[in-house]
Amino acid sequence: MSAPNTTTWLPELREGRDGLSQIIRLVNQLRRRVIGNASGATAALFSTAIGRGDTLATLTNGVELVGLPFITPVVYPTFTIGFGGQIEDTGSNGIFRLRLGGSYGLTDGVEIVRITATSTGFQTVQATPVLVTGNTANLIQMTLQSTPGNTARFRGGSLSAS
Repeated sequence: MSAPNTTTWLPELREGRDGLSQIIRLVNQLRRRVIGNASGATAALFSTAIGRGDTLATLTNGVELVGLPFITPVVYPTFTIGFGGQIEDTGSNGIFRLRLGGSYGLTDGVEIVRITATSTGFQTVQATPVLVTGNTANLIQMTLQSTPGNTARFRGGSLSAS
């Protein structure tokens, strides 16, 4: 007799009343997982896709929020980080950051990448890759912030280190 299936799926995979099929929910969940972990001198240290079916949004109070936390498999002392995706802000001034280190779920890490939304509709952006040296952390958090009364949104993107 085989062992029972002990996989615990995210709540979004449970049947809901929103009309999304289980296969769509599964694809959205898998898109948020690490999609590559290659070895070799020129290969990426890690690469993560952020699912296109999901949109992260800020509240309208102007507070910086952690949108997505990433924990790297190991601490990389020196690496180059790339980040991009689709962003928008109702006030055309939303700020999207990558923060290194700090506390999980808090916006106290060191800012290493910043992208500003300049459109009220989704625009595709790619930050200039940044060389990080002397690193001692394996926590990278993507944060979103808008001015009071506005909403910043992020969807579909990627984060990679090489």
